[in-house]
Amino acid sequence: MLSSMSYNAAENDPRKNPSSDLKTQFWLAFLVGSSACLFFCIFRRRWKVLYAPRASIQELKLPTLSSSSYLWLLDLIRIPDHVFQNCAGLDGYVFLLFFKMAIKFLAFTSLLGFTVIMPVNKHFRGDAFGNITFSGVLAPSSSSFYSLTSLPPKVQSSLANQDSISLQHTTNAIYNFTDIPGLPVPGDGFLYLYVIFTYIISIYLLYVLFSSTKLIADIRQSYLARQTRLADRTVFISGLPPDLCSSEALKSYLEKLDIGDVDQVNICRNYIVMDSLLSKRKLYAQKLEKYWRAYRKVCADHGLQIPNIPDDLISGFVPYNGTSQRLLSLPRGELQYRPMVRTHFFGFFGQQIDAIDFYSAKLLSTDQKIESARRLNYPATGEAFVTFESMASAQIVAQIHIDAKSLMGLHISLAPASNDIQWHHTYIGRWHRFLRSWLITLLTLMIILLWTVPVGAIAVFVNLDNISKLWPELGRLIQDVPFLNSLLRTFLPTLVYSLFISISPYLFQWLSKVQGFNSRGEEEIYSVGKNFAYLFVNFFLVYIIAGSTSYWELVKDTTTLAHFLANRLPNQAQFFIDLIVLQGIGMFPLKLIQLGKLFIYLIRRSFAKHPQDYRKLEKPDSFSIGIYLPQPMFILMICLCYSIISPLILIFGLIYFIVGFLIYKYELIYQMEHPQHSTGKLWSIIFERIIFGCLLLQLTMMGLMSLRKAYWLSTVIFPLFCFTLTSAYNFSKMIQPAMEFVSLYYVRTSQSNQQNSEISSRSSDGSTAYIHPGFVNCEFDST
Repeated sequence: MLSSMSYNAAENDPRKNPSSDLKTQFWLAFLVGSSACLFFCIFRRRWKVLYAPRASIQELKLPTLSSSSYLWLLDLIRIPDHVFQNCAGLDGYVFLLFFKMAIKFLAFTSLLGFTVIMPVNKHFRGDAFGNITFSGVLAPSSSSFYSLTSLPPKVQSSLANQDSISLQHTTNAIYNFTDIPGLPVPGDGFLYLYVIFTYIISIYLLYVLFSSTKLIADIRQSYLARQTRLADRTVFISGLPPDLCSSEALKSYLEKLDIGDVDQVNICRNYIVMDSLLSKRKLYAQKLEKYWRAYRKVCADHGLQIPNIPDDLISGFVPYNGTSQRLLSLPRGELQYRPMVRTHFFGFFGQQIDAIDFYSAKLLSTDQKIESARRLNYPATGEAFVTFESMASAQIVAQIHIDAKSLMGLHISLAPASNDIQWHHTYIGRWHRFLRSWLITLLTLMIILLWTVPVGAIAVFVNLDNISKLWPELGRLIQDVPFLNSLLRTFLPTLVYSLFISISPYLFQWLSKVQGFNSRGEEEIYSVGKNFAYLFVNFFLVYIIAGSTSYWELVKDTTTLAHFLANRLPNQAQFFIDLIVLQGIGMFPLKLIQLGKLFIYLIRRSFAKHPQDYRKLEKPDSFSIGIYLPQPMFILMICLCYSIISPLILIFGLIYFIVGFLIYKYELIYQMEHPQHSTGKLWSIIFERIIFGCLLLQLTMMGLMSLRKAYWLSTVIFPLFCFTLTSAYNFSKMIQPAMEFVSLYYVRTSQSNQQNSEISSRSSDGSTAYIHPGFVNCEFDST
């Protein structure tokens, strides 16, 4: 019974029955997108704090946009790259450069597709949209292989107008031509053009990709070489043996290698006790801040004297800096109006006591415990942050093999920024982190595969046949109204899958958080890979094999992958076009409005009473590349795979990336901030996924040639497949060091030009950047 239900769900999946009513999808998406843009132009001037919170930060010196409804878009386009890089950082620049590269590629291929490929497909295959319509079957059998009905209509009419002698001569010529095995059959001579298209698109893609990668590598080198932060001179070492788990021993060991002078060493220790105390302190501080504000509000409402409390107390409780001692000397005010709290069972039972006194005592007690905990000896975790005197020494150490001091050897890498470190993950041992990583990977694979169940279940309910069975009256109404019928076949299926695409990144972001990475930047990079794998499996791989009887044959014999792709992809082109239209024209502009944040902002603003409340509302949101990058990579891969099969998708793909470029450029400059600092390493993920999409295009075209019995043409594409693999491998091997490290040439050049600035910034970095938060401003040695 379960298999029957699964079969029915697969048969009713709207992804398998794509609609050709593109007009309805386009106008619905245009209505949604244009309305969102109109409302944004109005809201942007009404709530500047909400839609441009970073513009109020004077230190950023952001470019000023016009207050006009539409001229601001021209000002946004005119912002140069170096200004954007200073505003959004290196990661934001790399993210937006991917969109620029996609626009450059799709602009060329769209022109090629609209002027050449679509007319060729329409002329030879008779498809109104210029799609390849091979009907997903093999070439005709030998009994009817040379019949006139197997030829295109124009060839049939041409042959029919000839006399019998010419017809016999033409037929004999055809028989002689087809004696050569592996060449296109009569009527399939246009397949030579598809081989040429495959070469042109693939080579141009490699040119754009390699040139963009070289540009990013050069910019990354010069950008990082100019940095003089503490993080740029620090490495992270794991796998330390017990004899090196002290600052003095590790410093002496490294300096004996004559790599460079060590500035400071911070040994990572298991501070789980300190973390527990800091967590409690944060809770008590937030409670105390809440009741102090409530008390001040009551005093203001009753016309009483408002207690004069310093701002560093009312809004600065959370970081431990000794402020709790000053709580004892604060004025108590009118006791009858002070807030009360019950202390048992989540505040429901127990005697009522003064809430401010209660949490002040809790905070003071916790601070005393923190002072005592600072004097404890904590076990070392075998990891350390080592800061050298120069950036060159750190770059050298991170690239060479030091010693095999432990079973897995010393592993040295460049350290993340100090504010990007997750200290609770540094307590995890190497073997523990290794096992946890594999468990999370297996769990991710299970989630990706099991996610097809709810997607298929929802797909059943947006199918007209199922609606007619469950609600016959509604089914007849939809069937009688053409607009509703088109809406069900185009807009609703793509909307359902768009919602799943929007929800899934947050799940994989959480999985990356529990995987145990030391920095948030690493989490972000791995969440990109997880989410892309989810999109590829659920919205491409599972989609094209849904209902296919050759699925198990593909599993048994993977050499038939090219035939399988060629047999399935052309039939599903319209669904992907509808999906890109909805995402690019309809959903992208909705990101600007941020309906969820607008709703929360209006509610919180009505309850805001103090300056601290308004400052929280003005805080910019965090921009997560792990959430926003995978979908554009997937869309570009889809455009690649269908660039010849259905060239119309290239035009809508170009619109998608142009709209996305403008929206993300505005968000990264004015709306959101990207706190993670992965130094542009995410481009390696982009590079690999684009190469993967190019290989899928070539495999698909090889399969199409084989399906039409044009084996020689399929063989002609094979060298291009090998060239793409080898060139991508060699190029990535050459450029990969530049995407991870900074060359000594750039470091030495920048050091010679910026000696004074480096000295001043080094002195301003402080010596506690890589110290656990519980030991900041501590007179005891935490290392």
